[in-house]
Amino acid sequence: MRHWTPAVLLLFLAAACGDPPPPPDEPEVPAAPGVGEVVAAVTAARGELHGDRREAPYPVSAELEAALADHELEALLHAFFRTAGECALVCNGDITPAAAALLERIPELRTHGIDPAGYEFESLSAEVKAYRQATGAPTPEGDVERVVVDALRAPVLSKAELTANLNGAGEPPAKARIDALVAASKAAAVHPEATGPRVTPLRIQLARALLTLMLDFKFQHKAGPTEFTTSIPKLTHIHRDEMVAMMTAATRSPAPMDAFKKLEPKVASYRELVGAHKRYLDLVDKGGCPQLPSAWKFVKGVKSGPEVKKLQERLACEGWYEGPTNGNYDTQTKDAVKKYQSHHEYEPDGWVTEGVLRSLNVPIKRRAEQIALTLQRKRETRLDGMGDFFIRVNIPAFEIQVIENGEVIKRQRAIVGANKLDDDKVSLIQGHINRTHLFTTNLYKIDINPDWTLPERMAKGEVVGSIAKNPKYLEQNRMRKTTLANGKQVYVQAPGEGNLLGKVKFLLEESNAIFLHDTNDRWLFRNQRRDFSHGCIRVDEAPEFAKWILVRDGWDPADIDRSLDAEKTQRGITLHAPIPLITVYETVEIGDGSLPIFLSDVYDYDEAYEKGQLPVEETIRWGHTRLRPRWVPKVDEATVEGWRRAGKTAPRDLKPK
Repeated sequence: MRHWTPAVLLLFLAAACGDPPPPPDEPEVPAAPGVGEVVAAVTAARGELHGDRREAPYPVSAELEAALADHELEALLHAFFRTAGECALVCNGDITPAAAALLERIPELRTHGIDPAGYEFESLSAEVKAYRQATGAPTPEGDVERVVVDALRAPVLSKAELTANLNGAGEPPAKARIDALVAASKAAAVHPEATGPRVTPLRIQLARALLTLMLDFKFQHKAGPTEFTTSIPKLTHIHRDEMVAMMTAATRSPAPMDAFKKLEPKVASYRELVGAHKRYLDLVDKGGCPQLPSAWKFVKGVKSGPEVKKLQERLACEGWYEGPTNGNYDTQTKDAVKKYQSHHEYEPDGWVTEGVLRSLNVPIKRRAEQIALTLQRKRETRLDGMGDFFIRVNIPAFEIQVIENGEVIKRQRAIVGANKLDDDKVSLIQGHINRTHLFTTNLYKIDINPDWTLPERMAKGEVVGSIAKNPKYLEQNRMRKTTLANGKQVYVQAPGEGNLLGKVKFLLEESNAIFLHDTNDRWLFRNQRRDFSHGCIRVDEAPEFAKWILVRDGWDPADIDRSLDAEKTQRGITLHAPIPLITVYETVEIGDGSLPIFLSDVYDYDEAYEKGQLPVEETIRWGHTRLRPRWVPKVDEATVEGWRRAGKTAPRDLKPK
C-alpha cells in the first residue's frame, strides 16, 4: 500500500480540489484591530490547503465515477461535480460552509411544509459527524472561530467578506488559537480518512440533499392540480443545466444560508404563512386544541356559563382570543368569535352556530396540513417571475389582488368558474368544464361598453334551446346572428344595459378565451361562495377597477370618465404597460395580525392531493360514465368518435339512461 507524505498529499488534494477562479476585484474593507492579522493567516493557510486555482470543468476521480455509475441521478450529479468540483461539499477532511448551512437548513424545512425525512437527515448528520471526528476537523467555539473555520474550508475565499464578517463577530482570537485552528485544518486535510472510503459516499449523499432542496423549492410539482411531477430522473434531465448552475452557485456563495433562503418565494405572504405554519405545528406537537360538543348553541342572549369558558379556551388556544377565560360572553369574547368567523368564511356576527362549531372542531393537524399544502403551491406558482407589479386571482378566495413589491395594495371581489358538472356538445366533452383554469398571462387591453360574442358551445347549446322555447329570445336579450369575415356564424349581444359582460371587459393575452369582465348580475357578489361563471372571472365594481388601472397606466381620468359615462359607445384602450396576471389555487390566505384565513376547497383540489389523485381529471369524452352530468346519457366511445369525425355535435334529444 502506498504511503503519502503530508506534503505530497496536500499537493494531491490541491489538484483534486483546487479553487475556482478568484472573484473579481473586491472593494477594500478596513479591518478592525487584530482582524488584518487573522485574514493574513487564513489566506496563507488556504494557499497550502487549496493550492492553485483552476477553471471548470473539474476532473472527477475514479472513485467518484465508479460510485455514480449506478446512481439514478448519475448524469446530473456528475455534471455538478465537474462544474463545482469534488471539494464543493467535502474538502480537506471537513465539510464546507455550504454543506454546514445545508445541514442547518434541513430541520427548518418542516415549517415550510417540507418533510425533512426526504433528506435522510439523521443518517446524513451522523455520517458527517463520524467523518469529522475521524479526520480531526476543528470544531469552532463561538462566532469568531466559526468565521475563521468557514473561511479555511470554503471553496472560494472573499477577503472582503472575511474581513467584514470578522469585524462584526467580536474580539479576534489570539494568535495561538488561530494557529491551532489552522494546524487542525491542515492535519485533517492529510489524514488518511480525508480521502478514505467514506468521503465519496458522503459527497454524493450531501449533493443529493442539496439537489432535493432545489427540487423542493424550485422545480418539483407535488401539489398539482394539473401539473404534477411523476419522475425525478426525467425532471432532472430536462432541467439539468439550470439545477447544476443553482447548486454550484449555492456552494460558492460567501453566505450559503442566505443563498438557500433566497430560493423561497419573494412575497411577504410566504414568510407570514411559514410563521403561521410554525405556530400550528407547535400546537400539533402539544396535542392540538380542545374539542367542543357539537350540540352546544351560543345564541343571542347568552351571558355566561362553563360552556362559554370552554369556548374562550378553544379560541385562545389558536390565537383568536386574548382575554381572560372567565366564562362571560362579553364584548371581547364576541369580538374573538367575529375574528374567527371572518377568517373561516362565516358572516362575522359574533354568535357561534352549528357550522362555526364544526369549524372549531376541525383538528389542528388538518389546519397545519392545509397551510403546508398552500406553502407548496406558493413555491410552485413561480410568483418571482411576475415582477414588482402584477395581478393575482386566488380562486378559493374569490378575490383579485393587485400586488406591488410583494404587498397587496388593492382587492376586488370576484366570481370564478362553476364547479358543477357540465357538458360541451360541440367539443364532445363533459366534466368540470367551467372551472377557471390556472394560467399566467398579461392584461393588455380594456374594452368599455363591449359587445359579447357568445362561445360556440353556448351558441349551439343554451341559445338554441332557449330559442326553441321562446322565439323572441334573441330580440329580448338584444342578440343578433352575424357572419364573421372567415364565414363563421356567431351570436353577438349588443353593448349596454343587460349585456352579460357588463360595462367593461379586461382582455388577456393567450388565455384561451378566458378574460375578466363586469356583469349585469352584480347581486351575485353578495354570496360568500362565488363560483357561478363559465370560466371567465367577473369583477366586482369593475368600472372603478378599470379606471384605477387606466389612470395608473397614464390615461387622463376625465377622459376615462367620459367613456364610462357613455351608455353604448364602445372604446378599446390598450395599456401602455401590460400587467402580468396569474390565477392560483390556495386555500389559505393571510389576514390581519398574520392570522391565517382558511378557505373552502371549492374545486376539490386539496382533496385530490390528500387522496393521491393528482393530476386531477377534469374533463372526459362526452357520454362517458365518469364525470357525467345527470342530463347526459351514457354513450359508447365509437359513437362519439363517429360524431367527431363527421364534425357533428352531440344530439340534444338523447335522453339519459
